[in-house]
Amino acid sequence: MTTPTKFAIEETRAEVLHPRRKRVALALGAGGARGLAHVGVLSVLEEEGIPIDFIAGTSMGAVVGAMYAQAPDACTLTEKVEEALDGQALESLGLSYLKRQNNGAISLLQQITEVATMIVTSGFKEARLSLLKAKRLERALSSVIDDCDMKELQIPFLAIATDLNSGRSVTLTEGSTVRAVRVSASVPGFFPPEVVEDMMLVDGGVSAPVPVEFARRAADVVIAVSVEPTKLKPLETPHVAEVLKRADFIRGLCLSAMQLAQADVTLQPDLGDAHWMDFDQWRSFVEAGREEARRKIDEIRSVIKSAGGRRSRASSFAS
Repeated sequence: MTTPTKFAIEETRAEVLHPRRKRVALALGAGGARGLAHVGVLSVLEEEGIPIDFIAGTSMGAVVGAMYAQAPDACTLTEKVEEALDGQALESLGLSYLKRQNNGAISLLQQITEVATMIVTSGFKEARLSLLKAKRLERALSSVIDDCDMKELQIPFLAIATDLNSGRSVTLTEGSTVRAVRVSASVPGFFPPEVVEDMMLVDGGVSAPVPVEFARRAADVVIAVSVEPTKLKPLETPHVAEVLKRADFIRGLCLSAMQLAQADVTLQPDLGDAHWMDFDQWRSFVEAGREEARRKIDEIRSVIKSAGGRRSRASSFAS
């Protein structure tokens, strides 16, 4: 009976002499091309020696997060992004055409509403689930992510999807990495839902635009990165459709703000009103991510060093 007590004392003494380093998790948010700012954030964290023990990603956050979890090297990550965007992988998705049909939607949430209108006005058959096939997205992802079991990634990682039947967020933690990321990034209307048992899974940004809650389960400190706009341009003589889209967009921003409030440190790169399909601006997005990470690096160090993580308040629409 004395052995466990002795072991506990020894363990406590070791903890005092050599305090356990806090586990740090990243929560990388959704945002289409704007999400390439995550690349800049990761590069600065790596340069500054900030440890990353876990990554939770939603949509584009899942894409970048999985790429880094597979090969934790910012230079390699940047090179892969450049190769993909300079090659045919992105063009094969057909996003260039869809962007030309767009009426100024900045965010994923606005675009979901827009694509629904496109499907109806285009006279698609009722049975048609999406504008594009899942295989298109999977091929594009396979050009930047080597498919493997998620358990084999160098950094523990999970992707978030949304179940249309229950309305809940679903964590994808095992099986094919490419498939998990593809499901997490399956924008409703653009790509079809993934049917898994009694669930219909779509883009995680619908329910968890910034997956702080899920990152929190695996770490002491959560660094959240949101690429949603922090300011809105005033509407000028708006059409009824614009009013409806703006109202839904604000609802989505409030959801993001509530999730960001649970993080210890919040990063919100200034991406202006860049379109979520502006992949040709990827270098400026990466640089914006770097600038924001540099701005917050002292706060990050302080929170990791402190005895208890503190919650930082994001600039938000909910305050």
